[in-house]
Amino acid sequence: MKQVQIREHQIIQRLDLIAEDFLRLPHQWQHTPLPKTTAADLKECMDDENNSGYPKKSNNLDYAGRAVSRNYKDRTNAFIGSVKQLTDNKSWYWDSMVFQVPETGWTAWHNGGNKPRYFVRFIHNSGVGFTNYIKDGKRTKIEDNHNPETTKNWTCITGYLDGNTTWMSDRNLGSHPRVIFDLSIDGKYHESVKQFIEFIETIHV
Repeated sequence: MKQVQIREHQIIQRLDLIAEDFLRLPHQWQHTPLPKTTAADLKECMDDENNSGYPKKSNNLDYAGRAVSRNYKDRTNAFIGSVKQLTDNKSWYWDSMVFQVPETGWTAWHNGGNKPRYFVRFIHNSGVGFTNYIKDGKRTKIEDNHNPETTKNWTCITGYLDGNTTWMSDRNLGSHPRVIFDLSIDGKYHESVKQFIEFIETIHV
């Protein structure tokens, strides 16, 4: 997993509009169940022979595939449509579109289950939060960024979940909601991922 520098400001503009629509939705949430994202929780997942590799229930709200408002539906469809066109690949999908609650929001450890995938995650948080990633026993931690003059409160990260040896979890520690838009694609399409990331990291005049 690594952080991607968003230099294409059109992406920020479009994400801002999607996030505004997203945060207007009538979210009904609670603080429980409390976070389980520690190293001990990861070991419990890895030792569980019945663990599917998908995240266990948390207090997040996931709106992927839900047409909850006209603007939100149109803008998210337009965004993913432009990514498909850019990479000439129709296999991209919204894996998750998460409202992570203030202070106790979390996503449990997961490895992609039987669906290995590349992910490009756009995270909006005006407070404190982070993403944990484990590969070959080595931990990578990326904290949510705040750059008022450039990417505002957006952080972009990318990586691969192989359904076995890689694990990811994340937390919201701040007093504001944390929004996660996860665009994913099958693991065989690494060239499409590379193309999309290059676009994100390039300033287009």
